Amino acid sequence: MVGFSIRVTNAEEMQRKARASAIMAEPIRTALKKSAYVVEGQAKRNAPVDTGRLRASITNAVDTSDLPRFATVGTNVIYARAVHDGRRPGSQPPTAGELALWARRHGNINPYAVARSIKRRGTKPRPFLRTAFEENLGRIRGFFQAAGRDIERLWSQGA
Repeated sequence: MVGFSIRVTNAEEMQRKARASAIMAEPIRTALKKSAYVVEGQAKRNAPVDTGRLRASITNAVDTSDLPRFATVGTNVIYARAVHDGRRPGSQPPTAGELALWARRHGNINPYAVARSIKRRGTKPRPFLRTAFEENLGRIRGFFQAAGRDIERLWSQGA
């Protein structure tokens, strides 16, 4: 799977200090969900489109534990890593069979020639996931700042 995770790295420390996982859980879960949805949406807008399969495959998941610690945004499409990271010249290209449908859609190009070209020249990275995360880092920080304020409010109310 190609993707990335957003992790709350100091959750255990926060839990020990506050002894308040029940108070912390929902605000953190909300921040993780909002972050994942924002990054997923941007990644779908950033993903290159030929058939739309890659874009449609981008999903997110949030940790379901009592105190959630991560959200993941990614795709399970087999060629996603090659699109996201590109291919270095000399690396193993896709087979002509894997390229056949693509070559047909793009004007009956010879798939063997395309495979040779990819092996010789590589392909340019199109980091649709990483870029989506980086473009939304400010919003993600805002979601977690709001979660911190909610935790403080709930704690002061004795929840």
